[in-house]
Amino acid sequence: MNKNFIFIKNNNQTILYYISFIPLIIYGLYKNGYLLVTNKYLSSFDAYKIILYPLVCTLIGIIFSLVFKKRQKEVITYALLMGVAAPYNFNMYLYFLLVFSFMFVVSFVPNKYKVNEVAFLITIFIALNYFSKSYSIFNPMEITNKYSYTLVDLFFGRGASYLFTSSIFYMIFSYFILSFIKTYKRSIPVIASSVFIILVITYMLITKTYLNNIKLLLNGTTIFSFVYLATINESSPSTKYIMYIYAALIGILSFVTIYLFDIYTGSIISVFIISVIYRIYEIIRQNKFLKNA
Repeated sequence: MNKNFIFIKNNNQTILYYISFIPLIIYGLYKNGYLLVTNKYLSSFDAYKIILYPLVCTLIGIIFSLVFKKRQKEVITYALLMGVAAPYNFNMYLYFLLVFSFMFVVSFVPNKYKVNEVAFLITIFIALNYFSKSYSIFNPMEITNKYSYTLVDLFFGRGASYLFTSSIFYMIFSYFILSFIKTYKRSIPVIASSVFIILVITYMLITKTYLNNIKLLLNGTTIFSFVYLATINESSPSTKYIMYIYAALIGILSFVTIYLFDIYTGSIISVFIISVIYRIYEIIRQNKFLKNA
C-alpha cells in the first residue's frame, strides 16, 4: 500500500513538471508563430510546424524510454527540454536527428561524472552557431531589427531566445508550479538569479550604462537556464550549502559570459561549466575521504 502511494505521488510530481512547460510553449507559439503570420513573416503552414519541436522531441524520448527502458525519466525530460530550447534558424529534420542521437547517448552511455548533459548539448549548438555565424535565436521579425520593444515587452517575452524560452513572466509562473515538486531544487534559481541581478546592477552603476544592460538582464534564456537546466537533479548538488555555492557560481559565471564576454546564451554554457567544476570537486572530496578512511 505504501509503495503504491509513493508511486502515485512521484507520478503526479512528474506530471506537474511537464505541466510547467505549457505556459512557455503557448507563449512560444504566439511569439514565433502567430505574430510572424499576422505580420507576414511566415506562412500559416510554417507556423504550425513550430509545435512539432516539443512534440516530436518528447515523442523521441518516450519511444527510447519504452523500447530500451534505460534512464526512462531522464530520457523523456531531456528530450522535452531539447524541444523547448530548440533554435529557430536550424533545419528541423537535422535537429530531430541530433536529438535522436543525443537520446541514444543518454540511454546507453553512462554519465559517469554526472555532468549536465542537456547544457552540454546546447553548448555544442552555441559553438556551432558561433563559428557558422548563424543567428539561430532570432526569428525573421527580430532579424529585420525594425521593431523597438519596451522593457515590459522584453519581460513578457518579445526578446530574442530559443523557441520557447523567451518569457520571464511565464518562466516565473512555471517556477511557481515547479515549487510544488518536492524533489525540485527551488533554491537554485532564486540564488542564481539574485547573484546575477546584483552583479548586473553593480555593473550598471559602475559603467553608468543602463538601458542596454537592463535589456540584457531581461533575457528569458538566462532564467530558463536557472529554472530548468541548473536544477537537473543528476548533475546538481544535494547538500544544502554546496547547492547554494553551486547556484551562486552559476549566477557569477552567467554574468561574466553574458556581460563581459558578450555571449547572449552564456548562462547555458555557465551551467555546463559549473556542473563540471562541481563534479571535479566531488571526485577530489571522495578521494580524500577514501584516503583518510
